[in-house]
Amino acid sequence: EEKDPIYFVTFEDRLSYLQ
Repeated sequence: EEKDPIYFVTFEDRLSYLQ
């Protein structure tokens, strides 16, 4: 896994960012 430069509070926030 690559560490994202931005910290996501929740995994859902991360999904919205990737999509």
